Amino acid sequence: PTPPLRPAPQSRPLWSLLRSGEKQVHEYLHALFSNDVHAAPHLHPRQLALYASQAPALLLPFLRTSTHYSLEEGLGVAQRFGLAEAQVYLLGRMGRNDEALALMLDDLRDVPAAIEFVQSMRDETLWRSLVSRALLSSDLIDALLGHVCRAPLTEIDQLSLVRQLPLGVQIPRLRTSLIALLEQAANQLELTQACMQVAQADHVALLQRSHACRRAGNVCTPRPLPPERGGGGAPVARSSEPERTTKHVVLAAPGPVISTMRALR
Repeated sequence: PTPPLRPAPQSRPLWSLLRSGEKQVHEYLHALFSNDVHAAPHLHPRQLALYASQAPALLLPFLRTSTHYSLEEGLGVAQRFGLAEAQVYLLGRMGRNDEALALMLDDLRDVPAAIEFVQSMRDETLWRSLVSRALLSSDLIDALLGHVCRAPLTEIDQLSLVRQLPLGVQIPRLRTSLIALLEQAANQLELTQACMQVAQADHVALLQRSHACRRAGNVCTPRPLPPERGGGGAPVARSSEPERTTKHVVLAAPGPVISTMRALR
């Protein structure tokens, strides 16, 4: 006789998994999120605390990928667990740029990240806030000067930055930074002068070409007129001699061009 069919073993119910320990729940939800970022979106708010407690390094990638959580709730979780990078990201998304910048400089002490953040925001007031906050600490001043020396920032006036340096504060490697700034300014001046010379040479060459074209003139050859017709529509007889055309040469006065070239020379 045929043996009776046995029911297939059922997987563990989801509700029972969610009632397990935090580690097991985190591993299950992380695997689910890694497979499909839009799977179980109602559980994403719970994953905020799970990532913050079980895998803090994975919280920021989760915040950047998921869209199924509130920014206020995420900021509260990041503040409760002291995750500064996640707080900076959430504050930036909420438009609280001054708080994010203060967090990067005061807590993280990360000047390159603060400069990158301000560059992405394209806000002139943030640059002034960055410089003013960095001038409060000798370590931040050293980091800011080092970054400006390595990669010139057009948003920061180097002369104004040097004038704002606080007096009586011992700044590490200040002499080296100032020498690098002076060399950078000298190179920039030399490059600007070379570009001006190239532009002036191109201007003179174009004026010479324009002057030569004006002196050469233009040869105009008029087209022959169509044959005239009589009253009955028959063409009027013309002489058998070939038609003569007159060539007109038009010259332009080169006076203004010559005076401009003399002024440039």
